[in-house]
Amino acid sequence: MQPKNTPISDQISFPVGATDSHFHLLEIERHGIDPVFLLKKLADHGFGFGLEIAIDEKNFIQRVELAEPYPALYLTAGVHPSASASSELDLTKTMTELAQQFEHPKVRAAGEMGIDLYRNYSSLEKQRELFVAQLRLASEHQLPVVIHNRNADLEVLEALTENPPAAGGIMHCFSSDSSFAHACLELGMYISFAGNLSFRKAEALRTLVSELPHDRILVETDSPYMTPHPFRGKTNHPGRIGLTLAVLAELLQLTAEATADLTTRNLHRLLQLA
Repeated sequence: MQPKNTPISDQISFPVGATDSHFHLLEIERHGIDPVFLLKKLADHGFGFGLEIAIDEKNFIQRVELAEPYPALYLTAGVHPSASASSELDLTKTMTELAQQFEHPKVRAAGEMGIDLYRNYSSLEKQRELFVAQLRLASEHQLPVVIHNRNADLEVLEALTENPPAAGGIMHCFSSDSSFAHACLELGMYISFAGNLSFRKAEALRTLVSELPHDRILVETDSPYMTPHPFRGKTNHPGRIGLTLAVLAELLQLTAEATADLTTRNLHRLLQLA
């Protein structure tokens, strides 16, 4: 099957071995790109894969089946804060399901989880309850966590400080300030940059890059969202990771190849693959 509305081959450009620390295959499919076709194209171009991210405990078997042919494609298991809005959410049942998914060898991290006060899916209390339950479960299983934070720096930091991740984790699609970044680093977190690093008004975010230790920096697409310049507004996919890598490389004063190698090594270290 070909992609339904987005040509792929002419949009894949990245150093061989580049990895993506955050993408959603089933969401990409809902945006019109066949994930089986996409994964094959990525493999043909030497993609190093990375982490395919859960938004809930559903469709786990389908995600595993997509990942199985690719040894370097790993999964998370977790529940996005939007799930807190559901009247059908059974926290005990959900945590039991996640605990079972954590045992699968493809699962190397927990998430994405967190707090979103931009969309206000539900009350802070409900979002925090779901977040903290996952933080504690991930620590019990010694899995790093993948954190969703939107307009909730203080609330996310409070939860992380009170429930420090035993295996560290990733501040996904980082868009906060320097003080928050350094507080997260103190908690053992890695900082992951997405396509917003390339946006015209992201000068403060680009300035932050020079302040961070190189061994705590990751790169992601958050696809099908957060498409980097010059494709902003179009469906994103992991083949565009090279665009964000190019911006990051310039800021780090490294080549794109060296930056891809750096971020890949960082991701592998966090996931205990190296």
